[in-house]
Amino acid sequence: MRMLGTFIAVLLLVAQMQAADRPKVLFIAVDDLNDWISPLGGHPQTKTPHFERLAKQSMLFTNAYCAAPSCNPSRTAIFTGIPPHRSGLYDNRQKMREVLPDAELLPKYFSRHGYWSAGSGKLLHYFIDAPSWDDYFPAKDKEDPFPFIFYPKQRPVSLPVSGPWQYVETDWAALDVTAEQFGGDWLVTKWIGEQLQREHDKAFFLACDIYRPHEPWFVPKQYFEHIQKQNQWKQGVQAYLASIHFADAMLGRVSSNPVPASKPDGTTFEIVFINQTVKPVELCWMDPQGNAKSYGQIKPKTEQRQQTRPGAVWLIRDDSQQPLGHFQVGDRTAKAIIPAP
Repeated sequence: MRMLGTFIAVLLLVAQMQAADRPKVLFIAVDDLNDWISPLGGHPQTKTPHFERLAKQSMLFTNAYCAAPSCNPSRTAIFTGIPPHRSGLYDNRQKMREVLPDAELLPKYFSRHGYWSAGSGKLLHYFIDAPSWDDYFPAKDKEDPFPFIFYPKQRPVSLPVSGPWQYVETDWAALDVTAEQFGGDWLVTKWIGEQLQREHDKAFFLACDIYRPHEPWFVPKQYFEHIQKQNQWKQGVQAYLASIHFADAMLGRVSSNPVPASKPDGTTFEIVFINQTVKPVELCWMDPQGNAKSYGQIKPKTEQRQQTRPGAVWLIRDDSQQPLGHFQVGDRTAKAIIPAP
């Protein structure tokens, strides 16, 4: 059984903007993800805290449909704005540029209007379309959207191929590697995170594709740990759930507002952090290496005075250490209010 669909999230990163500034756009696609995530209530054993956090901060569409139940026409429709019944592209075996040689893709449109457009991962159907992007990882001139991915040398691992009707990639395994050693989506989200962290001289359109839970369901074994093994069919379901768990972790690497490192400069002065929420929050200083160092809790509905310097970055976390936001100190007029939700 193929489970088709792509989860799409578009985040407008609008922090400390002037009215004339353009919003920065982070576009995230998750391959072959159905409704088995906690915000949509699709499966009781799913583990997707990052999807849940993102949904709470966003407009969640619970009755949305892809343009076609297949990868190539669906992605083409998203990036060109042309649905399959108008483009004539219905099949994964068709070449987009043979069917639509002159179509302008979304990143090119942004670039033409003054944006820097970059992407990583399988955003189109196994090609990049290099002229449409200002930058890409892996290198766009190779037209291969996949970085290194650790796969078992001997395949299939769990599901023998039974005939030509069977999709060749339907297989699964809990791999004895870390997420970093696995590569793939970890490398994609690492590159995207680096682009979010660095300074830009113009607004950007930054697109990220998380390939899991697309088959094969090979992910590091830590993402299988909350699933119990039973018989073969259920193991396949478990592998899909584990792949969703892995995809959620990768989503968290790019969907959380990136917290910059402190670049302290100038003399020390005092600012007041005001916690307007009904729960305690943790105050952390981001050191110049980007590590969070705790400065204790701020109790609900209270204030805390703190010595700081211009360029310092202060992270606010909840009691489960999930980031709630951060403050970047400019000068003595800086305000540090933690608003009630």
